[in-house]
Formats: sequence, C-alpha cells, structure tokens
Amino acid sequence: MTPEAADVVNRGHDKDVAAVKAAPKSIDFMNDDAPFKTNFSIGDHKGDFQFYGVIDETLVNQNHALQYNTALPDPSYSWNTTLSRTNPNVSSRTSFVGQGLQNSRVGIKGGIDLIGSTKLIFNLEEGFDPVTGEITNAAKSLAHCSGTYTSATPTCGSLAADSSINGGLGNRQAYFGLEDPKLGKLVYGFINSPEKDVIGSFDPVKSDTFSPLGESGKVGGGGGISPDARLNNAFKYTNKYDTGNGVVNGVFAYQIGDDIGNTGRGYAWSAGFGYSNKDWWNLDVQAVYGYYEDTYKAGSVANTSTNGIVGGSNVLALTEYNVHTNAFVASVKPLPYLKASAGYTWYMDSVPTDNYGSSAYNTNAWGYAASISAATSATKYSVAFGGGELDIGELYPALQGLKLQAGFYDYTANKTLSTEYDVYTTSLVLDYKINKRFDTYAAFTNNKWVGPGSSNTDANYFTDIRAYGVGLRMAF
Repeated sequence: MTPEAADVVNRGHDKDVAAVKAAPKSIDFMNDDAPFKTNFSIGDHKGDFQFYGVIDETLVNQNHALQYNTALPDPSYSWNTTLSRTNPNVSSRTSFVGQGLQNSRVGIKGGIDLIGSTKLIFNLEEGFDPVTGEITNAAKSLAHCSGTYTSATPTCGSLAADSSINGGLGNRQAYFGLEDPKLGKLVYGFINSPEKDVIGSFDPVKSDTFSPLGESGKVGGGGGISPDARLNNAFKYTNKYDTGNGVVNGVFAYQIGDDIGNTGRGYAWSAGFGYSNKDWWNLDVQAVYGYYEDTYKAGSVANTSTNGIVGGSNVLALTEYNVHTNAFVASVKPLPYLKASAGYTWYMDSVPTDNYGSSAYNTNAWGYAASISAATSATKYSVAFGGGELDIGELYPALQGLKLQAGFYDYTANKTLSTEYDVYTTSLVLDYKINKRFDTYAAFTNNKWVGPGSSNTDANYFTDIRAYGVGLRMAF
C-alpha cells in the first residue's frame, strides 16, 4: 500500500473513532453510579450536568398520632410533644407516607471549569411527596391548622410542625458558587446550616421519621428553631487541609437578614472546625457554634386576634428569638463492620435584640400573612445522642448489603426550670441494599416522656409514642 493510500485509510479510521467518542453514552439505569449525568464542553471548559433524586415510600404504624400530613418532610413524625389525651383526633394510625428514611426529592446540579482547577457549581433541589406529588411545605401545615384552637377542637386534626422546608422552588437547597480542590468551596443562596450538616452526618440513625434529628420539630440543626436548619440569602465557605498526620477542616456561614427573607432584619452566622485521622480508627471529631439574631419560630394562629392577625386558615404566628447553639460530635470505626458515633448539642432561645412584636411589623412568611410576637424570657435545651452502625454484610458475606443502625437520644427541654422534662428515644433501622438503585428497610422508634414538666404528665398527654415502618427507597 502506498503512503498516500495508507493515509486515506488512517484518516477514515480516525473519523470512525471520533464518531464513537462523540456518540451519546447509553444509560444503564440499574448499574450506573449517576445514570442521568452528562459531560459537556464549551471550548476548552469542561462541565457536567446531573439530574438526581430520591423516592422513599414507607408504611408506618403509630400508636398515637394525628392524621398524617403530606405537606411535611415527615408526614407522621412520631417525635411530637403536642398529642393531648383530650384531642379526639389522636388515634392509632397505619398508612403509607411519602417519606421514611429521607424526604423524597429531585434536583439538578453541575458545574463547569473556569480557570485552572477552579469550577463554577450550582445545585437546585426540591422536596415532595411521591404519593400525592405535593411540594414539601411545612408552613402550609401550620397555616391550615390556624384558627382551629377551640374547646371543641383542642388541636388541628392533622399533624403540623415547623421546618426549614417551606415550599417554593428549591425548597431543600438552591445555591451557586465556586469550588477548588485547594482553595475550598464558597457558595451563596439557600443552604444547609453548618449545624445541620454536622449533626445530620453524625446521627447514628439517618432517618427523618425514625430519628428525632430529622427535618421537622425543635431538635436538629436549627438550634431549636427548625427554619434555621437552613440559611436564606447566605454565604458558606468550607475547606480542608491534609497535614500529613490527619485532616483538619473548617466551615463559616453568614446569613444576610432573617430566615424569612427580610434582609433588613436580623442576621446569623455559624462557624465550625474538625479533625479526622484514618489511622486512628477513622476518628472524626467536629465542633460548631451558631448565633441567630431576630429569628423566627413558626406556629399556628389561635382563633383570636394576634397583633391584628385573626385566627383562620392560611395565616401564621411567628415568635421572635435570639438563638445560641453549639454541637460537639465524634465517630470512630474500630472494625471494618462497626462504626460508632455520639454527640451533644445545646441551644438557648432568648429575648430578641430588636422587638418586632407588634402589628406594625406584621409580615409575609413563606407566602402566608404572619403576626410576630417577641420572646420575653430565655429557655435552654439539649440533646445527647449515641449509637452506631453494624455492617452485617461485611461480617457475614452471605448477607452482603444488610446494615443495622441503632441510636439512643436524650432530649431535655426547659432546662433548670420547674417544667423541665426529658424525652428518651430509642431508634432502630435495618436496611438492605438490593442494588445501586434500590434498598428496602424496616424501622422502629420509641419515645418516652419523663420529668416534672406539668404539661407533659400522663394525665394530660400521651407520653409513650411508638412507630413501626417498612419501606422501599430508590436513589438515582
């Protein structure tokens, strides 16, 4: 073959190779790590785009419960202190709920290379109920219960609780920013608070329904004020450095304004640091502190006027606080099949710096008219927890994919007051990973109220609340 002929053949072969490289990748939904992720290029800048999600469906039985509410990130929420014995709506309930281990969600995320190793990134994530398709909106649950507090109906018929997930586009997170392997990660938007990230990562039972450190209620990453588990109009910077003898990490976040979007009222900041070492039983320790000035806890409005807001459907009552919160957590993995974690978080809700508790400051919160009342005293709370995960499949290869999580939680409310009480929670989750896409699980939680708090005695409230569940989860 002449050199000219060989060149023609080679050029044809190169075209075939280029065509193969340019062909879109086929999707292997069951086996790909990220089946809906694609790569692209704009000139010399390489990027990626991914559609992802979690669909979690659970059958839950709870011995004492209000009607399950699909507007909540956890529709059943067994950890609850408002189940009065005089409420005719409380009964034993069994039903499918749209979340079990996780709030179901879909999202898009991606990025593109800018200069050197620095990358522009973004993430937009939406929580919803997979059965009804309803967008997760805890504020809606509270607003729809407003005006129901009468002698005939002591509380709302369905479950209502505050949360940091309150409807709208990107109700779980919505941010953009810059990321660099050495310079760290800086984002702006609607983001997780550092406290939520830390406490959630070290919770021995990672479940919204079967752990008290879930998405709703007083406990968790919000320092006693659930909306503060996420920060609005906020910056967050994270970075880590390998010292050669372990890795140190740090985080700092700052929120402009309050948690309902008023940039001229209040502010919040949070900072944390940690250390991890793979050579010391995979030791990981973290500490975080947060301060929230003029922040709000959402609730329902009674059937009387509050600062000009009359109790009725589709209104909210906000209580204004200053909040101090801190958390200390640690974990070790002494054996390939055993991981243990523990933590302690303390927080104080106190009198706000600026009192907006009058009709002149009535506002709009998450799409609902809202009254504001200011706290007049300080209240302290704490949560101590511990537990671990046993990888049964690692211990017995015939059971590959089977894991058991167990946790114990001691929540103390109204610390040092005559109404102080504790809630002792024991939770278990047995999870079996079927393949990359699906896992199935069985779960249990028991919550016991103890202490002298007069409003939480057996005579007034149900003080033993148990829930059982079985579920199926798909992640993609």
